[in-house]
Amino acid sequence: MSAWKSFVGPVLNNPDLTVTTGALVHKVVLENGRAVGIEFSRGDSEVQRAFADHEVILCGGALGSPKTLMLSGIGPSDHLSAIGVDTVLDLPGVGENLHDHLLLSNIYESLEPLAAGTNNLLEAQLYARSTGWVGAAPDLQPLFMHIPYPADGYPVPENGYTIAPGIVAPRSRGTLRLASSDPSELPLADPNILADPYDLEAMVDAVEICREIGASDAFAPWRKAEVVPGPSARTRDDLRAYVRQTAGTYHHQVGTCKMGAELDANSVVGADLRVRGVDGLRVADASVMPTVPSGNTNAPSIMVGERASDLILGT
Repeated sequence: MSAWKSFVGPVLNNPDLTVTTGALVHKVVLENGRAVGIEFSRGDSEVQRAFADHEVILCGGALGSPKTLMLSGIGPSDHLSAIGVDTVLDLPGVGENLHDHLLLSNIYESLEPLAAGTNNLLEAQLYARSTGWVGAAPDLQPLFMHIPYPADGYPVPENGYTIAPGIVAPRSRGTLRLASSDPSELPLADPNILADPYDLEAMVDAVEICREIGASDAFAPWRKAEVVPGPSARTRDDLRAYVRQTAGTYHHQVGTCKMGAELDANSVVGADLRVRGVDGLRVADASVMPTVPSGNTNAPSIMVGERASDLILGT
């Protein structure tokens, strides 16, 4: 199943629903401090407007929603001024707090081809704790994939498998900013990964756990050689360099329209998902999560949508 099949497909014929695809949202239309609609275009067509009887809800994700808010003049005023967008509401938290789960590749060449996978690449996973972690839930999530998952700058064997180190409680935080006032330009994402020393050390711990698993007797019938990080990576400093070179993403970005208390200067939405200082505007996606969940963000994002539905129907 998918969110589309589960929630939209069954109601596609509802006369209250219009689905427009291939559209680019330019901004939220604001009048007297209230969101009244959106501006959008399709391909080379002229800019169109769609108006809301009640509310506008942004669901563009951790990259799209803050981009739309800033193009609408809602965001950090110094940044908006620098790119030529008039500030409607100075909301410093928009685009702040960008973070994600980090993923690496620990790749082995296999003695023979592996059987086809059955679980959409992710055949197994485990949760574990790094040496410096004191949280209630584990901070590491290594994965097993039945294919070689490429690592930047390293060879990829024809036949192989990956025991992928990963952390799910990063402390580093990045930013999302506009490249310009042109809505067709992609935003500038600075994930700022590994800025906090904890993240680097936790990732090295995860690599060591995965190498221990990969070198175990259980894998002996399949293991030909460790390709990544490879036999030349012997010391913890070697592994730190490997992490810095190859760290990637689970694609679980969150946090750029952070939910928080009213006294939190960097919060963008409240517990009702309403954008602070603007009437008739909510955000309902992973961007509102103050901290990334320990697991994948798909189910929590659907939960945010379901909660938003309850909140909207209750108003």
